Amino acid sequence: MIAALENGERIEVCGFSSFSLHHLAARIGRNPKTGEAVQLPKKVALHFKPGKVLKDRVDAVSSKYRIID
Repeated sequence: MIAALENGERIEVCGFSSFSLHHLAARIGRNPKTGEAVQLPKKVALHFKPGKVLKDRVDAVSSKYRIID
């Protein structure tokens, strides 16, 4: 899996999820403490997308519990 991602390939585990790479451009960010502008370099981020089966199973479990605000 690691080698496939290193080659820029998308990986799909049927019924579970998919993994792919997102290429993020260089940009100007802010230091939250000082507010100073900071140059952020371009980078590649790993993206996880859950599959329908996984989402449905998690939703089924979470619907059993009542959330009280």
